[in-house]
Amino acid sequence: MGDKSNNGIIRIRSMITEYMLHFVLLLIFWGGMMRSGFNADTLLHMVVEDADVETRITHGRYLIALIDNMLLNLGIRTTDNIAITMFLTLGILAIVMLIVQKVIVDRMEIEGFYRYVTILAIDFWALNVLFSEILMFSEFCIYSALAYLLGALAVLFYTKSKYIFAVLFLILGVCTYQYVVVFSAMLISFYICVENECKISKRIVLEEVACVLTCVGIGFANLVSTKILCEMKIISEVGKKAGSGDLMYKFSKVFDSFVMIMKHSYSMIPGNWIPAAIWMLIIATICVGLVKKNEAYKIVYIFLIIVVSFSLMYIIPLSGENFFFPPRMAFTYYFLLGFLVSYGIAELNSKFREILVILFSIFIIINLLCVQRINGNRYVSNKLDEVYVKMIDSKINMYEEETGKNVTKIAIGYDEYAPFHYSEVDMSYEQINESAAYSAVNSLMKIFTDRNFDRTKMEPEVFDKYFKGKDWNSFNIDEQVIVVGDTVYWCLY
Repeated sequence: MGDKSNNGIIRIRSMITEYMLHFVLLLIFWGGMMRSGFNADTLLHMVVEDADVETRITHGRYLIALIDNMLLNLGIRTTDNIAITMFLTLGILAIVMLIVQKVIVDRMEIEGFYRYVTILAIDFWALNVLFSEILMFSEFCIYSALAYLLGALAVLFYTKSKYIFAVLFLILGVCTYQYVVVFSAMLISFYICVENECKISKRIVLEEVACVLTCVGIGFANLVSTKILCEMKIISEVGKKAGSGDLMYKFSKVFDSFVMIMKHSYSMIPGNWIPAAIWMLIIATICVGLVKKNEAYKIVYIFLIIVVSFSLMYIIPLSGENFFFPPRMAFTYYFLLGFLVSYGIAELNSKFREILVILFSIFIIINLLCVQRINGNRYVSNKLDEVYVKMIDSKINMYEEETGKNVTKIAIGYDEYAPFHYSEVDMSYEQINESAAYSAVNSLMKIFTDRNFDRTKMEPEVFDKYFKGKDWNSFNIDEQVIVVGDTVYWCLY
């Protein structure tokens, strides 16, 4: 009895230690996100009366809608204290990492230094530049973490042959954030590979196919559920619509996005083709190492894992009416790469292990340095948003005092070249370090100036007189912000 009790205590201590390892890694990469940062969606969440509850339902995110509604009734929003929300997000992600470790690494026969490297490698899915976009949504990131936790728990239950619980938790995960189907399907695929020692057979192939199709089927059922709710007039529209669209165009976008990931990870890694070079060297090392071990047959399974993983990554973008594959989806590329490194270190002889450790170390350090730059750029972008609207508010106050008129409307225009990111920010893509002024100017003004503007169109005569043909490289309030009558006209650069 005493031995069992002692063993239990040892296991709990070990789990706590490993959890803290994952949590510290997350803090090293993402601790800078605990500043009170925001993007356009964050500001909208702050000011919208129902905290986006209805929008969540139209997108099939029923669990988020339920939780947000409960919090709203308690007078709480996830944006009330962004530092606490981000801290809790990282805490949940650390649990996900621990579960992934239990599912994958703990099944590998590896100890000592190399075990810790494999743990770091399997954590790569959350320790990379593309994952930053998930954390840009300060109001939503905690729900993303919850979704991946539910998805990871589903896989954990699957490994214990508790299939009903596995399906139930996956459904809950999908009803939180649909992309969890991809994460869970990849994790199950990796688990089956490790559990069967990368030996392919008809039974294993059928198991892989059944698991992947189950995950995808649950995701499809979630989409159908929103259509049913719309038909029943419970919701006014479907947030995400499926459709074949122009398949040739979509596959061309698949190729384009794949090239961008391999070339510079959506402009998040300086230089060209560093990810591709690391990728090819890791694959080559694993293949040569397996051949040297007289286990070349395992290369076939590795190839299938790669094909299935990349197919899963693109299944949601391809099934939508329009192709959309932002960094917050593409981060699973690093999940696959981390698994391959973990598997290679566990399977190969010491010489090839050392090569993999060196390659992986180079790449994760590059990602760490770039992540710190991204974190700093986010602070810069947010501060520019805040400073600019406060300067505009001061200009409006002066105008109102001088003329006696009330400014109640705002119109936005753009100069000759106006990306959705400030020129002072050099690490940006999609909603990574976006300027909130470009898509949520009303919310931005409300938060920082307490003004409620009516959004109106940019009058052609005003644009032609003050802004036409201009191409600024920095903010100039005298030239870019004009107040006429009851309207402030802002030309973004």
